[in-house]
Amino acid sequence: MPQLNLRQTLTKRKWIDWIIFCVLLAVSVWLGYKLSSGTVWIRTRAKIYQSLTARGLPARYPQRTAIVLLDDDDYWTNHAPPQLAGRSPTNRAYLAALIEKLTQAQVGLIVLDFDMRSPNPKSDDLPEYEAENCLLFRAIHEVCKNHHQIVLASELTKSGDGLKETRNIYDSVPKSCTHKGYIELPLDIRRVPVAVPLASHGSADSLASHGSADSLALAAVNAVDRVAYGRVTSQDETDFPYSQFMPLASFKAGPVRTIWTGRCILKSDPDRLAAQLLNRIVLIGAGWHSFAYGQGPLVDSHPTPAGPLPGVLVHANYIEAVLQNGTAKPFPERVAVVLEVLLVLFLSVLGMFDIHWAWKWSAVFASSLGVIIFSYLLLHTFGIMLDFFFPLIFVELHSGYEHIREWRRSAREE
Repeated sequence: MPQLNLRQTLTKRKWIDWIIFCVLLAVSVWLGYKLSSGTVWIRTRAKIYQSLTARGLPARYPQRTAIVLLDDDDYWTNHAPPQLAGRSPTNRAYLAALIEKLTQAQVGLIVLDFDMRSPNPKSDDLPEYEAENCLLFRAIHEVCKNHHQIVLASELTKSGDGLKETRNIYDSVPKSCTHKGYIELPLDIRRVPVAVPLASHGSADSLASHGSADSLALAAVNAVDRVAYGRVTSQDETDFPYSQFMPLASFKAGPVRTIWTGRCILKSDPDRLAAQLLNRIVLIGAGWHSFAYGQGPLVDSHPTPAGPLPGVLVHANYIEAVLQNGTAKPFPERVAVVLEVLLVLFLSVLGMFDIHWAWKWSAVFASSLGVIIFSYLLLHTFGIMLDFFFPLIFVELHSGYEHIREWRRSAREE
């Protein structure tokens, strides 16, 4: 191992080297933020995150949730009425029939992951859909009469002073057994979306006076387990704790059947359904192809740490993570920033030493691996997640620059 003289290394650097150092630092910060919203980086980071959270732990299976995933056969194929018939908006008579059958099966909670906003803020819905809407509202009333609960999807839009809920066709249904939860997913899908403040109708100074909106997943948790709901929403560092993710295979391989199709639910005897769905949280969502039977991308599909998943399975993952205590607190933001700065400075100075490139890259690789191991131990020992990716972007850029600089110097000496 060559001798390292820190003082000599720093003092002999030219002013142009320090300018390049600052430029690379600025570029890495900008690049980090750009990559955080880019599809390729999100998927790469999600895969690394899944490896960190799943490695060394027993396989997890859904314990409280079940999914009614409406597939191509449900959506694009003719069956006995009611039919989805490949239509948008989704046929509410079909959803009503599913709700009625699940109510008869005594499920604990129904979660309807379908956009049912009003087409016009000044009206409930188009007259053409009034009959099927009445069937949907009657099915929701039956849920209430049977002392069960249902969570309905809502949407958030930006208003002048914050966020507001859109008007929905179901706003007139009884509030005693219904809950609302917004279905928008966070940009960083690894993190559980929880309550967000809603804008008031008045001034911006009274932003929180109009209340807040839970996500679809947290509204479901709040309906069945107030303790778990309070544990997640009382996070001090952030409103979005990290969530462990179960892949699609876990939902299919559990000891009890978890994924059902719509036609299977409608054809099944309620008593037989109750044997597997009694007191479970049943989510109903979309899983068909967007253009035609087997054609086009799947609707509402999202890249997640467990691979591409339909939105309804993403919500189910959030619910299971909260109820199974499968969430992790983020590392305190200020402390994380300090650690990132120290890591960047350490590895950058290391890259300035006039030593063989193999030693430099070995040190960079060993340090990066050490950070990953530290994050893994922190997550599995204390349940705290340290997101270390952005500092490593700068380290790689600076190390590459130092490598090129050394090549140029060697070329001049020859």
